[in-house]
Amino acid sequence: EIGGAASGTRIEAAVKKWACTVKEDSSLPCTGFEITTSPAMGDALLSQVSELAEAFAQDAAWVNNDCGLHVHVDLRKAVPLHIKRLIRVWTVLEDAAFALVPEHRAGGDYCRSTKGEWARAEDRAVDSGYTTKAKLRTAAGFKHMLDGGLIWAGRYSAMNLYAAYNQHGTVEFRLAPGTVRIEAARAWPMLMGGIVEFARVASVREIIALPPDKRGLLEVAPTAEVRKFIEAPRW
Repeated sequence: EIGGAASGTRIEAAVKKWACTVKEDSSLPCTGFEITTSPAMGDALLSQVSELAEAFAQDAAWVNNDCGLHVHVDLRKAVPLHIKRLIRVWTVLEDAAFALVPEHRAGGDYCRSTKGEWARAEDRAVDSGYTTKAKLRTAAGFKHMLDGGLIWAGRYSAMNLYAAYNQHGTVEFRLAPGTVRIEAARAWPMLMGGIVEFARVASVREIIALPPDKRGLLEVAPTAEVRKFIEAPRW
């Protein structure tokens, strides 16, 4: 999300090259717009966001406190156990991730903390008779709960799982503030992808041992570039 730009020439060229889409968003200033990048991974993703960030600089684009950077990570091939582990990993790392963003973002209405929401959702499902605690410990029982819409912490959660998963087959991370800086534009997608990948391959023991602070983020960070971003001084 971008608050505005002095010119749109370079941005329009980058959007066209990478087949991005541009739309208005009512949460942004009247000069603002939202760019949705084309689905990509690896070097293709980094090239795309790097060229967009360079275009932002050339066109004097700017962001304000209303702007966010939303990262979608593909979950279409994820099995229920992977999604359940992702919830557990995010629960461990959420406070550390919030520490990476400025106060206006951490306290905003569009990326609320999910702390405790997943446990409360399970309790509601059991109390309503929809499932049992024994069934929830199985992959089939968890999928039954996911399909029923009970894994729900709201669309405007820092990790939006249910709404994004059912609409796009993704998990959406909404925590990052809007940025025109190339370092942040590259690091946030890689970090969120690293969290999802860690949840996919890690054992339960490794997830339990994950430190609930910056050390945990550094452990799941996939590259030295991302680790440098995490370690950078803030506010």
